[in-house]
Amino acid sequence: MIWLILLVIITYFRTLFNAGISDDISVHSELRNKGFPIRWKELDFNPFYPVHDFLWKVFKNKWVYHHIVNMLFFMGLVCSFYFVAQKWLPENVVFLASVFFTVHPCNAQVGGWISGKHYGITLILGLWALYFNNVALYILTALFAPNMLALPLLMNISLPVKILAIALYLLLVSKSLNSKGSQVVSEGEYKKDNLKFYPRKLIVALKSFCNYFCLAFLPLRMGWFHELGEPIDKKMKAFNFHAILCVLLIASMFLFYGTPAFLGLAIFALFIAPFSNILSFGLFTSERYMCPALIGWSIFLAYITISYPIVATVIITAYFMRTQLELWAYRDDFTLALYSLLNFNKSGFAWCNLANYFLTSRRPSAAFDTLQESVKRLPEFPTHYYQLYLMYRAVDLLCDFDKALEYLEKACHYGKHEAWYKELETFKEQLKAQRIKKFKESCVTKYPTIRQFRPSAQPDTQDIGELVLGAASLGSY
Repeated sequence: MIWLILLVIITYFRTLFNAGISDDISVHSELRNKGFPIRWKELDFNPFYPVHDFLWKVFKNKWVYHHIVNMLFFMGLVCSFYFVAQKWLPENVVFLASVFFTVHPCNAQVGGWISGKHYGITLILGLWALYFNNVALYILTALFAPNMLALPLLMNISLPVKILAIALYLLLVSKSLNSKGSQVVSEGEYKKDNLKFYPRKLIVALKSFCNYFCLAFLPLRMGWFHELGEPIDKKMKAFNFHAILCVLLIASMFLFYGTPAFLGLAIFALFIAPFSNILSFGLFTSERYMCPALIGWSIFLAYITISYPIVATVIITAYFMRTQLELWAYRDDFTLALYSLLNFNKSGFAWCNLANYFLTSRRPSAAFDTLQESVKRLPEFPTHYYQLYLMYRAVDLLCDFDKALEYLEKACHYGKHEAWYKELETFKEQLKAQRIKKFKESCVTKYPTIRQFRPSAQPDTQDIGELVLGAASLGSY
């Protein structure tokens, strides 16, 4: 176990030089504005909240300390895997599997991202729930991250208890998602048909599963904003050569049937299945949700390479180097945004995230150019229209309310988001009130009131025309 702890330190030492990224920065800003409170009253909703808040209260934006805590959590995860798996598997296989799991690049979002520790904590609880055959520990994992759904299927409990446990788990996950007002809820409905089931969804699920499999085997094209940013298009639904390759890939997995290695593949498939886009908001593939599945993948690799140390060494070295590149991309928000965009240039969220970085770093012209490029490439993606609306509405930026209204209407048209519709109605009312105010001010300065009229004092034709046009423009809102 000492060697595994040293391996975690060597693998994630790079993170000690990284800053906060993505949600880390927004969480810090939100808590700082509230005075870094500790949510004791929400202990029944999520027992991790006080710990989470305490860490932020103590360390604030001293990122190195947060990364040390993350490293310790990841050590706990690796050691838990090593200890728990020995209940069913040989020690030498478990050790090699733990090494594969530690250096796998897809775990970088868990071990190298401050806000990603929840996914590691979930798996720690899930492993010990499996070890003790404890349903309560399994249900508790739903409060942290929704990636342990299939765990009861591995537990030695009766079928009715398994069904009940999964139902309670899904209930907690549903409440958690609705309470957060997350990106999934707010922006993921721009393709509402993706939430429906239809026969072509089986092809989508097949391709999604194979995408995860390839990501586990050869994690080259990685990034963050492929989670919701790539819509399920006609090409994804088509039964083409890509689909045939996926069928062959899944069929090849059964070549290991009857061998110990197949156990690893079965565990991998079990935990990937809920994230294969049968019901989803868009093409969803996220490395951090692969964390439980990578347990199975690591066991599979350990069994097939245990007799071939040179092959195992080559794979471990390749994974380690790829992880270092991934952790380098996490060094700051700009590097992460650019890195994700280079990997996923068809992702609207990647473009918007880069634009958001430019805005927060006081480079609005670069943000505007980035959003315009996003509109050109992805005309049906709603979020860039919403960001353009915010820029045009800001009096210290573009300050063009007509353009702002135009972009907000486009965002609502493609996004179908209830909060945006409410904002649209509010903005229209504000714009109408502002125009009425300006119109009245112009009447005071340009047109005399009835009491001020004298028989010879009449407004000229041009002024009457302006008055009519002004009244007509008010009627359009």
